[in-house]
Amino acid sequence: MDKDSPAGTGFSYATTPQGYINSDSKTAKYDYSFLRKWLLNHPEFLKNRLYIAGESYGGKLVPMVALEIAEEDKNVNEELKHAGYIVGNSFTDVQKDINERVPYAHRMALISDELFENYNYVTSYVWANDETVQEALHIRKGKVTEWKRCNKSLSYEQDVPSVLKHHQLLNEKDFQALAYRYTMKYKNNQAELTFATVKAREKF
Repeated sequence: MDKDSPAGTGFSYATTPQGYINSDSKTAKYDYSFLRKWLLNHPEFLKNRLYIAGESYGGKLVPMVALEIAEEDKNVNEELKHAGYIVGNSFTDVQKDINERVPYAHRMALISDELFENYNYVTSYVWANDETVQEALHIRKGKVTEWKRCNKSLSYEQDVPSVLKHHQLLNEKDFQALAYRYTMKYKNNQAELTFATVKAREKF
């Protein structure tokens, strides 16, 4: 299942103006609440192992939601079978992530490649706003008139500057975890996310 989060990103929308006022911590709680309600309304999926995944800024929210599940499920009768999480090219720590960009690009001589990467975003707008694509994704018509990669008009507070502690706590709880990067491997991801490796309880 794919979920755009917070409300106002991708094809997601809120039914009240207050629903668009969000923060990192609020979004994690809302996502947990949504996930729990959805699974309880579709009990045939409750027996399946649950993995949460996200990329880029969504990768920052993934460990927060995962920890929310781990902590909140202690207080309920119907626990979710949360087995692990996956983050890709994730935003992890505001100081380390941002401060390493320029030194990394300088060392690797990749500055000119950034222009090429930016052109990839142009095609994403064409794809996501195509009517046949939206029909295939079961997007509700009339709610989101134009898909935007980053909706800068949202009222959103980045109140959690780092999720390194979330990764550490989940690692201590013996969750399976996979953290990966492909084109943007910054220094801190190597140094700080060495603990976020796959833990296999059974052979693949």
